[in-house]
Amino acid sequence: MTDSIEPESKTQLPEAACFSKNGRKRILVIVDSYLPGFRAGGPIRSVSNMVETFRQEYDFFIVTRNHDWMDNIPYSEVAHDQWLRTSDARIYYGSDLSITRLRKLIAEVSPQAIYLNSHFSPLSRGVLWLRRTGQIRDASVLLAPRGEFSPGALAIKASRKFVYLKLARLLNLYEGVIWHASTEKEREQIREQMGKVSIRVARMLSSSDAGNRHHDAVRPKKVPGNAAFVFLSRVDRMKNLDLALKMLSKLNASVTFDIYGPVGQDGYWEECRALIAEMDANVTCRYHGPVPQSEVAATLSRYHYLLLPTRGENFGHVILESLQVGTPVIISTETPWKDLQEKGIGWDLPVNEAERWQHALNQCVQTSGDDFLAMSLRATEFALAYTQSDEIRRENQELLKAIGI
Repeated sequence: MTDSIEPESKTQLPEAACFSKNGRKRILVIVDSYLPGFRAGGPIRSVSNMVETFRQEYDFFIVTRNHDWMDNIPYSEVAHDQWLRTSDARIYYGSDLSITRLRKLIAEVSPQAIYLNSHFSPLSRGVLWLRRTGQIRDASVLLAPRGEFSPGALAIKASRKFVYLKLARLLNLYEGVIWHASTEKEREQIREQMGKVSIRVARMLSSSDAGNRHHDAVRPKKVPGNAAFVFLSRVDRMKNLDLALKMLSKLNASVTFDIYGPVGQDGYWEECRALIAEMDANVTCRYHGPVPQSEVAATLSRYHYLLLPTRGENFGHVILESLQVGTPVIISTETPWKDLQEKGIGWDLPVNEAERWQHALNQCVQTSGDDFLAMSLRATEFALAYTQSDEIRRENQELLKAIGI
């Protein structure tokens, strides 16, 4: 997408007509991180997949920060503080996304709908305040909390989130907002926090070429007694890397565990490093840093299993991406991906049942090459069926219709 980014001929656009002359309705997407960023993971892919899917039906405008998540260095490959054109959308990479700037950008686009990605983001708070104070008119608001209301997510910085939720309800910031839940479970979590609000459920879209990806990486040979595991996600408490390390340390087998992903700033990685230092010699554990989205599929395909004991995912793009390249998964029950053992493509386990995790990891180690190959093929077939689902596209069409566009 970023290969074809060009500046608009005008950087000052006082009228919506400067943007759209084709009669299509305009959706303004506000998200903290977007392409070419990749460190924020799922939200970037969720937005880019929606834009890719419906770019022929709507005009998408994306307002985002001019740097990646957990990285204050501005992107060097795109211009900042002006509207840029791509084949899918127009994008504004802002160095200043204050509430004043947001108000001006919304006025420039004059959208029929505003799609907020994150409940707790300052950008979302700013838009809701502008709407509450009458500075935004004639635009529906769709808000996707992206798993932020799961118990695991709410437990992190819980007091700060509690205060904001209480204040936002008192200020009536959510009146008329339509909420996007990606699963029925997330609908329940939103309802628990927000009460009687309008919630629409639409599962996450995948990339149109996701089912046709090829990779040339060579997976290590699988024989009973060894296994290669990979963790590919943010390194923070929500993703629960320490549980994976504790479980692997108990294995009496030769295993490798490679960790990929950006490190947060809360000291959690230091705790994980201490666990790694205590590993016996039979477990080889290495940290490789973040992985650009273009390299995720090839990276996952170099391992036998994805190990991700996350405390909560409203979707989990990396889980689907792992299955797409034939890498079975060992994940927690706090994701939409269920009954994986029955499907023969992995395991989904409660985070507090250590014995079941240990049993599953031992099964992984002892699996033969033929049995692993069969599981790998089933994983690919399962992922292909998901990516080709017309029902998921229809759910998202209905979601957009619900906000009047």
